Amino acid sequence: MRNVRKMEYGFLFTCILCDLVVQSLWTQLSAPIEFVSQMSFMGLILSIRNDEVKEYGLRFLVLCLIMNLFHYDSYPVYLLSFGISVVIVKYWYRHIGSSFIEWLVIMTLALFIREFVMYLGLVMFHNYVGSFMFFMAKRGVWVILINLLLFKFVMNIRSFFHGLLIKRTRRDFQ
Repeated sequence: MRNVRKMEYGFLFTCILCDLVVQSLWTQLSAPIEFVSQMSFMGLILSIRNDEVKEYGLRFLVLCLIMNLFHYDSYPVYLLSFGISVVIVKYWYRHIGSSFIEWLVIMTLALFIREFVMYLGLVMFHNYVGSFMFFMAKRGVWVILINLLLFKFVMNIRSFFHGLLIKRTRRDFQ
């Protein structure tokens, strides 16, 4: 069980590092599209499927703390948006299988819920005055679409860590 936790935290840490790399490359491009890499959020959503509340709750809190440290003046927004998304997606996991298309649908819904709750948090806590449609057109749609393009990469990282876990488990039982 300890090996599983190590691999899950290693997977999330790798996703956070990939977020930093993608975000810094995107910033260097000076693209007119507003984009925030959410590979760590997608990794969190992938890793909560079979976990208990204590296990994924701790991962969720650690990830929210890190995201709040990386994004200036965003305290309750990431906590609320990640928390509500994780709770809703955890409920939906009962109804989906494990095919890539189903993962893609659940990831699309999770990212949309996160963006919607983020908009509500910005309106409530940071005096954002733009309309929801403007927010989604300027930021939300691009965040969802570009992160869905990166989803296969996150799945590959997860497969890599799953392979490491299997190797370590075989080695421990020989």
